[in-house]
Amino acid sequence: SRVRSSSSNSTSDSTPINSTSSPAINSGHSPVEDGRTDFSGVWKRVRLVNYENLMGAQGVGFMQRKLAASIAMTHTITMDRLLTAFRLQEKGGPVETDQLYPIDGPEVVTTTLKTDFLDKATWEGGRLKIRKLRLPDHNYELIIFRELENAGKTLKVSALYRDLKGSAGEVQAYSYFEYVGTTPHLPPESFRTDTPGHADNVSNTPSDGSSATTTTNGAATNRKDFSGQWQRVKTHNIEAVLGATGAGFMQRKLGAQMALMHTITMDYPSLKAFRLHEKGGPIDIDTTLTIGADFKPGTINGKPVRQRVYWSDDNESLIFRRRL
Repeated sequence: SRVRSSSSNSTSDSTPINSTSSPAINSGHSPVEDGRTDFSGVWKRVRLVNYENLMGAQGVGFMQRKLAASIAMTHTITMDRLLTAFRLQEKGGPVETDQLYPIDGPEVVTTTLKTDFLDKATWEGGRLKIRKLRLPDHNYELIIFRELENAGKTLKVSALYRDLKGSAGEVQAYSYFEYVGTTPHLPPESFRTDTPGHADNVSNTPSDGSSATTTTNGAATNRKDFSGQWQRVKTHNIEAVLGATGAGFMQRKLGAQMALMHTITMDYPSLKAFRLHEKGGPIDIDTTLTIGADFKPGTINGKPVRQRVYWSDDNESLIFRRRL
């Protein structure tokens, strides 16, 4: 069974851009006529307003609220030239996320500290809005706005908690970030291709990812967007495969019978980034790879692995390889 979502993280390495002293210079372009702004840069959190109450409304305990408010937090933002894609990396204490959002595009499933959300990024004037709906019960939402202040040197992030099922009402909080320097990453692929002056890629794929894509040179492919939540319903010979990897009798039985969910997010329409979150029983593995890149080292349950993902020769299958 499938629950539809789209887009993904992108963690591809890229050449650092030379540092400058201003976000406006870093972005390489001025705000467009409707006021949209390039937030690209490295931003250090310097002030919080009502943040602990915001965390408390989400069910976070006292000590965790204190920790969340006291840790040094950095946001690294990278946007495309057309301001249609938004990559956000959050790092501080136990938090380390890397998410790519299509702006005014499909929703994205994200995870922060084992809490899942369904996110939607949109422009509202010059502010970038992200609506985060708590999964799976939809009991609350967070409305987050980003905007620049102090001649582009301060990033203001406003967050509104809204209880959707109870009587907790709303909680408003603010975070302020100081500009540190330029993003170390190259801009992500532009999400929309119908913006004037941009014709790098043209896609005839509908939002469900069910048909082939076509590039401007006319070369059609069969590549699909597999984004979504997928629940395992049937296995074949999986116990033998697990046994070949050294799993014992009970591990093989558990591996074949447990409820397993795969959450896949990809960066439609370019389909160059792939995130796989495997969750079920003792398994909780979150992997982000660049499609077509060489093997990437990582760890699973403390054991080193090397992983890569690439398209088959006919572009109909996405092949995931994991070397133990």
